[in-house]
Amino acid sequence: MEEIPIKVAVRIRPLLCKEVLHNHQVCVRDIPKTQQIIIGRDRVFTFDFVFGKNSTQDEVYSTCIKPLVLSLIEGYNATVFAYGQTGSGKTYTIGGGHVASVVDGQKGIIPRAIQEIFQSISGNPNIDFKIKVSYIEVYKEDLRDLLELETSMKDLHIREDEKGNTVIVGAKECQVDSVEDVMGLLQVGNAARHTGTTQMNEHSSRSHAIFTISVCQVGKSAEATEDGEWCSHRHIVSKFHFVDLAGSERVTKTGNTGERFKESIQINSGLLALGNVISALGDPRRKSSHVPYRDAKITRLLKDSLGGSAKTVMITCVSPSSSDFDESLNSLKYANRARNIRNKPTLNFSPQADRMDEMEFEIKLLREALQSHQASISQTSQTASENVPDQNRIHSLEEQIAQLQEECLGYQDCIEQAFAFLVDLKDAVRLNQKQQHKLQQWFSRTQEVRKAVLTPLPGNQSIGNLEEGPQHVTVLQLKRELKKYQCALAADQVVFTQKELELEELRRQMQLMAQESKGHAVSLKEAQKVNRLQNEKIIEQQLLVDQLSEELAKRSSSMPTSTKESCGDGPDARAPEKRPHTAPFDSHWGHYVYIPSRQDFKKVCSSSPVYSLDQVFAGFRTRSQMLMGHLEDQDEVLHCQFSDNSDDEDSEGQEKPRVRSRSHSWVKKPGSVCSLVEMSDTQAECQRSYLGNGDLKMESLQESQELNLQKLRTSELILNKAKQKMRELTINIRMKEDLIKELIKTGDNAKSVSRQYSLKVTKLEHEAEQAKVELTETRKQLQELEGKDLSDVALKVKLQKEFRKKMDAAKLRVQVLQKKQQDSKKLASLSIQNEKRASELEQNVDHLKYQKVQLQRRLREESEKKKQLDAEVKRDQQKLKELQLNAGQGEGLHPKAEDTDAFNLNRRKGPFRSVDQLQKLDEQRKWLDEEVEKVLSQRQELEMLEEELKKREAIVSKKEALLQEKSHLENKKLRSSQALSTDSLKISARLNLLDQELSEKSLLLENSPTEEKVKISEQVQALQREREQLQRQRNSVDEKLRHGRVLSPKEEHLLFQLEEGIEALEAAIEFKNESIQNRQSSLKSSFQNLSQSESNVLEKLVCLNIAEIRAILFKYFNKVINLREAERKQQLQNKEMKMKVLERDNMVHELESALEYLRLQCDRRLTLQQKEHEQKMQLLLHHFKDQDGEGIIETLNKYEDKIQQLEKDLYFYKKTSRDLKKRLKDPVQGAVQWQRTLTE
Repeated sequence: MEEIPIKVAVRIRPLLCKEVLHNHQVCVRDIPKTQQIIIGRDRVFTFDFVFGKNSTQDEVYSTCIKPLVLSLIEGYNATVFAYGQTGSGKTYTIGGGHVASVVDGQKGIIPRAIQEIFQSISGNPNIDFKIKVSYIEVYKEDLRDLLELETSMKDLHIREDEKGNTVIVGAKECQVDSVEDVMGLLQVGNAARHTGTTQMNEHSSRSHAIFTISVCQVGKSAEATEDGEWCSHRHIVSKFHFVDLAGSERVTKTGNTGERFKESIQINSGLLALGNVISALGDPRRKSSHVPYRDAKITRLLKDSLGGSAKTVMITCVSPSSSDFDESLNSLKYANRARNIRNKPTLNFSPQADRMDEMEFEIKLLREALQSHQASISQTSQTASENVPDQNRIHSLEEQIAQLQEECLGYQDCIEQAFAFLVDLKDAVRLNQKQQHKLQQWFSRTQEVRKAVLTPLPGNQSIGNLEEGPQHVTVLQLKRELKKYQCALAADQVVFTQKELELEELRRQMQLMAQESKGHAVSLKEAQKVNRLQNEKIIEQQLLVDQLSEELAKRSSSMPTSTKESCGDGPDARAPEKRPHTAPFDSHWGHYVYIPSRQDFKKVCSSSPVYSLDQVFAGFRTRSQMLMGHLEDQDEVLHCQFSDNSDDEDSEGQEKPRVRSRSHSWVKKPGSVCSLVEMSDTQAECQRSYLGNGDLKMESLQESQELNLQKLRTSELILNKAKQKMRELTINIRMKEDLIKELIKTGDNAKSVSRQYSLKVTKLEHEAEQAKVELTETRKQLQELEGKDLSDVALKVKLQKEFRKKMDAAKLRVQVLQKKQQDSKKLASLSIQNEKRASELEQNVDHLKYQKVQLQRRLREESEKKKQLDAEVKRDQQKLKELQLNAGQGEGLHPKAEDTDAFNLNRRKGPFRSVDQLQKLDEQRKWLDEEVEKVLSQRQELEMLEEELKKREAIVSKKEALLQEKSHLENKKLRSSQALSTDSLKISARLNLLDQELSEKSLLLENSPTEEKVKISEQVQALQREREQLQRQRNSVDEKLRHGRVLSPKEEHLLFQLEEGIEALEAAIEFKNESIQNRQSSLKSSFQNLSQSESNVLEKLVCLNIAEIRAILFKYFNKVINLREAERKQQLQNKEMKMKVLERDNMVHELESALEYLRLQCDRRLTLQQKEHEQKMQLLLHHFKDQDGEGIIETLNKYEDKIQQLEKDLYFYKKTSRDLKKRLKDPVQGAVQWQRTLTE
């Protein structure tokens, strides 16, 4: 089995509306066309897949998950789990939210994988698939079955099967047959899942969820007979786990209290255990260490996915907001470690299944051969039965043969005994020659008889062969045929494998050709792009060359000559038709009165005489579009700012050729200047109104387009809901119609039974009347007996007892008959009840059909409305493009509105002093507004700077706390090392003393007498043992000092975590410092500008020489600032409230759709239970109809008693099982602890 690393993907979600509203900075971004991600300024991470903020759900699925679905069909286990902080988009990516209220483009991984699985099933008709689904939730370290909420948490256990795979015992697995069934179960589970609202997420998952799809496939691998009677089956069972983890939370950000706080503690502890598992598996230095799978239940469930036998994809979701910098950095670090985890995927198929199938097939063949042989024997026996006398004769002959054989055996025994006796007698007695000759002849005859007996006759052999021949021959023939078919099968398999290899080779070639075609297409696109860029660069270079050549020509000419040419006295002014490439003089340029000077000519950008103005404008527009395309790939928060700058640059770029064209056109004729000055200002007003109307039209078109897009999304959502509801209604209608059919069948059966029981009722009534009559008669007889005076008291008592027994029996019979009569009446009324229920169901079905018709009509209306909206959106886009094109041409061919206003005001100068005053007032108003905006922007920057400083202080305080803890551990480590070194010195000193004592004792041992040698040798041995013990202690202390292992493993791990946390906080502080420095520099420049503007304000106000006006002006200024600031805050609050209202509305719509779906699901379940009940009733009615005399109620009571007894037995067995589990718990824990101690 080959080890493969798990695939790790990182997805960056876009900034939320609330984050955009509060101007959050982006700290995480992806590098285009690479699988790298940058956090902060220079921290780069590389992963298998990286998805930016503009990535779609389909892109994530097709890149990461689709290969896992194909592996699932092949027989491998697969797992995908989402990891990240709360609110980072895990549930949205996995698709564990409200499925019914999501449009197709926003569906997550689970719905897309379900559709892909069933498409693969429909594409393999030769394979039988069985799909099962389970949905488990881990809430507060307790397992909860989301598909069977009645299941107790104590009944769910995590176990390992015989193959070592982790399974959940007690979880409900529902078999499904279609996508709708799976989506229904998913919706039911999502509705039952624990969710809540926090300050960071309106729909926060409060538990870990595992949605499992089990695929069991039985495929035909090869045929063994020509008619396809036998085939070998491949049994493959594979599972796909979709894991939606709850996000890590910080109480300071989420604001959780009470129950939510307890949930956060459990969530963070589970994620901490998961992080420890990832660290243990992903750290190459800790390969041989223990992996803490059992620290949490989520890690036990993910044991096969992390370092196990499954193919795993980990999707890490991160937030790009700068406020979540440290959480995003830690998530990326864990994801980077997870890339080092390696799994061993195994195919869930055992070759023993094929061997078992072959053996079953062989047994089947042998059974068929045996049956055919038995049939042939039966046929021969039938033919032999026709000759009965022959059989009798054969039987008598066989009996004679048996008798003769018995006699022969007796004679042989006698001969053997006589032979032994004569041999003994020959040795013991002397015989004459004649006797010896006869005895020798008898011996030789006996030997011949023995040889004849030992040698089997061919007739006997043939008889035996005839007895065992047919069966043996048949078995041999069957074996030969079996070997022949096996050889043919092996040859077919060889051919099939060759064909498969050829097919794989062709597929590989097709893939290579497809990749080559894709590469050619990509290279073609790149070549086209490069060609376009080269053309643009050529145009720019040509423009630059023409500009430089023209400037060079101007500088080479003399000053007076250029002045004369500029005044229009040259030949160019008298003959404008010789300049065909200059912009034509038009009446729209009439209000520009400008004579360029020498300095202006140096600033003017001239265009080439080879290109027209349209080509120049096209070049500028191309560059602006390239710039906008580049800016769109950047962050959305800075998009508006960059796009405004790009528009300014574009307008400046378009202004340059405009100025150049005017410099060539205004100097045509001196007489045209007077005519321009005398033109009325109505044309200028028309021009300004035209441009203003164009801007208003563009804005209105953009607003209408946004509104139409919103309506289009709403229409798509309504269409999806209507389609979903139509599907549910169709299913419910079909089920109710089936229930009506069952009710009709039950009613018919009840009618037939009621007819029988109506007769029985009349009979029972007649019997009841007779029993009552007998009872009254018995009472009369008893009264008469009591009234009589009988002499025999014993006889009287006896008669009273008999009468009372008769009365009790009669009463009991009357009660039984009344009960039977009531039961018969109930049974007779069953058909009437079924008719009522059938009529109610028919009304319900009619109502559902009416709803379906209404939904179809609404669906058609919404479809038409959607088409209209699509057409309106396309029409608005076309109009918007035309307006943008006209606006671009207008900017290139028409003057600016400011120049028009300036010209009109210059025209109006002179005798009208009020115009100057108005202009001055207007300038003062604009100036004051600009100053107010400067102060407001400065305050906003100050607030943001204060907020950044507070965040930095919080991070610094956290870092200080971690540094204190780290310093405490380091001091402890230093003290431990010092203590160990002191112990080492003491042990060394003691060892030196022991060496001296040993040397002294050895001298004494040599010089002492034999009596004291024993005592001294014992002392020497004790000193040596002490020396060895001290030596071992010193070696262990030296080893600890040499390797630095002075702390416990837990403290070392804590120190490692502290270092990582400090590193992450230092990176966050560095990022905050950089942003603070940028804000401080911008504030510094704004302070300088503001100080200059304030000095200008003071100068202008001092010129008024009125102190009251100055005070009033300052009050007004402060009041305006405060009002503007309050207005801006109020607008911010309004936007936040609108977003919250929109989120709540979306949540309400989701809950309404989920409630509607659950209502239909409940109705469907109730209908299914009613149908099952009616089928059981039909079975009971049929059964009691056949019994013809048994009471239905009595049998039902028997069944109820039996069910109660079974429930009692079930409770007893469950209780016994729990007691046994409790008894087993202590030995198992002891064994586990003993095993841990052994491993340690």
